Amino acid sequence: MKLMDENPLNLPSASDPDWRFASVRKYRLDAVQPTVDLPEDALQDLAERSRFLDDTSGHAILAGNQLSAPIHLQDSAINLGVSLDLSETPCEMFPTLGGQQFLDYNSTNSRTSICLNVPDNVELQSPILLVHWNDTGVALPQVQVKTGKYSKLCLVEIYLSADSTPGHNIASTQVQAGEGSHVSRVVVRNWNPHTTAVHLEKLSAQRDALLRSININIGGGTIRQESVISAEGQGADLRLHSLSVSGEDQEFDQRTLQTHQAPNSRSDLLFKNALMAGGRTIFSGMIRVSPEAQYTDAYQTNRNLLLDPSAEANSLPGLEILANDVKCSHGATSGQIDDEQLFYMRSRGITEQLARQLLVFGFFEEIISKIHLPDLENKVRGWIEERFKT
Repeated sequence: MKLMDENPLNLPSASDPDWRFASVRKYRLDAVQPTVDLPEDALQDLAERSRFLDDTSGHAILAGNQLSAPIHLQDSAINLGVSLDLSETPCEMFPTLGGQQFLDYNSTNSRTSICLNVPDNVELQSPILLVHWNDTGVALPQVQVKTGKYSKLCLVEIYLSADSTPGHNIASTQVQAGEGSHVSRVVVRNWNPHTTAVHLEKLSAQRDALLRSININIGGGTIRQESVISAEGQGADLRLHSLSVSGEDQEFDQRTLQTHQAPNSRSDLLFKNALMAGGRTIFSGMIRVSPEAQYTDAYQTNRNLLLDPSAEANSLPGLEILANDVKCSHGATSGQIDDEQLFYMRSRGITEQLARQLLVFGFFEEIISKIHLPDLENKVRGWIEERFKT
């Protein structure tokens, strides 16, 4: 595989509505080569650096497109019929929000995908951890998750850079929550500032299923996240939350679609962004309710905290309602740190930098507290704190 075409992805123009406000040119893959296999000692080092959770039901660690260590699954999970494997079958296609060429590229060129299956009536007591390390070239992670009826799963996906080398990451994740199941998912993206990435997600919930997904965006250069969440069964409940810390020459572009295809379903979206000097964020979200999805209850909120006059936050919320008995709302707000709060803290001997950091943590705590994994919550807080030291 050699990526030397002038424009191998046939990228859209900035005038494309699906790419409004985005720095499209930064997603080009001109002259980018595929990742190279790392030596054994480098793989072992990355495996050691992947100990983010004290207790897991299993884990898979990848460096680029190769396993950094053998996939591990606890005997207790294996005995219950849980499977965590690599598959050579390409990921299934699903609707995107402008990034179809990236999904096609991922499906065509990725070597393998991680497949996690949890059978009916199985409740995993500890999380499944997936760690994806980026190195040189373009990494192409694929994750496919299916849970059976009345099962329970906590999934953690972490995306990191192995070093300061520039890289690309084009990832796809599909999660299908079976009838009555409870799925909790946390995604942390903390690449180096020279990374360009696209992450395409399709999350669906069947009848009476609860699916929660939290996206934590801390590090990276130009990052696009597309999330399609779908309530496909009556009584389905989907919750999509996110926090992003954007700084100098950093752009987080988040596009979402909440679709309701069955009655009495619910979705709740809350995206929070804190923007430092030179940071850019884009949020474009749509709630779409089909005619048969009566009694839908759907919410969409985007809040931006501007920490510097040079920061730029763009918000494009929207509704498309085809049913007549629903409760749906959307909103977006942008504001600066309260000067009175900042003055109060500084008058008590707290430096301005630390005061701003504490106020940002207060802004983010609503999202961080939803992780419900104390060791990961503390790690996320530490990574955010590091951003304020750079």
